[in-house]
Amino acid sequence: MLAGDNALAGPSLSVTVDQLDCGIGIMNRHLHEALQGARQPTIEFRLTTYEVDLTALVPVARIAGIVTIAGVQRAVATTSTVQADTLGMLHVSGSYDIRPTDFGVSPPRRFAGLLRVRDRATVHFDIALDQDDNVLHDITCRLLEHISTKEGTHASHS
Repeated sequence: MLAGDNALAGPSLSVTVDQLDCGIGIMNRHLHEALQGARQPTIEFRLTTYEVDLTALVPVARIAGIVTIAGVQRAVATTSTVQADTLGMLHVSGSYDIRPTDFGVSPPRRFAGLLRVRDRATVHFDIALDQDDNVLHDITCRLLEHISTKEGTHASHS
């Protein structure tokens, strides 16, 4: 992996829309509807290229791939950190901002437009790889949405 060779033939990640959980039932339903989960049940990421820079103080990986949301594909690229934990597992961690409208997803609006969701979600990821057998052991992914109100900015995540 550190040499830039893919550990798997076609590395990809698939997230089932109906498993996304905001912690509030009605918000879950609105999210699943907005993402067109009934017709397009998964959000997918397919890695196309990456390169690892081991000369940085903290090694980084530049990752490029294709994201599919609601059946629409878009190229994405981000930079992530690469670190080994005490058990020898490599962790590729980072975040990426996604604009749902880039994928044809309209942010939900409720109460005649008084309540609107911003057109930006930040996806945080932590992918753990065992460097000995190149097996993907664990993926943690969460969304962070900043909500601005008159009182200030709040954050919620799932």
